[in-house]
Amino acid sequence: MEKYINPLTDFGFKRIFANPKYPEITKIFLNAFLDLESPIVDLELLTNEGDDENLDSRGVIFDILCRDSNNREFVVELQRARQKYFVDRGLFYVCRRLSSQPKRGTIGEDRYKLTPIYWLGIINFNAFEDERYIRKINLKDENCQETDKNINFIYVELKKFKNRNPKSLIEQIIFFLKNEGDFSFQTANLEFNKILNIAQFHNLSSKEIAIYDLDLNRKLAEIDAIETAREIGIEKGIEQGIEIGEERGEKRKQLEIAKNLLDEGFDQNIIIKLTGLTIAEIKSLKD
Repeated sequence: MEKYINPLTDFGFKRIFANPKYPEITKIFLNAFLDLESPIVDLELLTNEGDDENLDSRGVIFDILCRDSNNREFVVELQRARQKYFVDRGLFYVCRRLSSQPKRGTIGEDRYKLTPIYWLGIINFNAFEDERYIRKINLKDENCQETDKNINFIYVELKKFKNRNPKSLIEQIIFFLKNEGDFSFQTANLEFNKILNIAQFHNLSSKEIAIYDLDLNRKLAEIDAIETAREIGIEKGIEQGIEIGEERGEKRKQLEIAKNLLDEGFDQNIIIKLTGLTIAEIKSLKD
């Protein structure tokens, strides 16, 4: 039996890092990755669904959404499957949340006074070309001087992390995430030991074990479905003479593969994750 639950499952990640019973763990997690000039002291987990931001009739659900005592807002999203426009999506969500800050009816310059938002994207695929596994982005001018502190992005690409002997708190958290809960090192880091304690499998109730098993099986089934869909899509595409990434273009290839997978009866969400197409584009293939 595993010692720790898998933090790359929806249940595992939220139970460890977004558990309302253990706000200190969320604070430790965020402070480690954000490295703020003024660390988070107190925070409040916020309602995690925004109907005003949905694009496809479903609310936007973040893995962590919280605000600290300085009114700074923190958004964390864990993305396991490759998503072509994940970085663009992060920018979209942050801008939407910023645009909702000014209060209607407020008079004067204070109407546009914003409070900072920090977006932390933890992704299990490569989104940028270089080998850096942590990337921090904010607004700078042509001389790389910071011009605004309200929009902040941090991206962590798990696959690029190569350290097999993690020492610092942030390295140990990344190692723990990348290896899906497989952590056998002895560590004297008191904060990371608190994370490990929450993550221990034997701390789960029988109800939580049932939920975790269902979530883990769903994750494995999704991976298998994506791999199967990729094989079928590529095979059928080759049979039909699709020139992948060449004469007919990347978009045409994606549409052809999506059409093949629809014909095979694959779930729409699997097709979106595999091809990067939008819901509207998938629906147009059905018409």
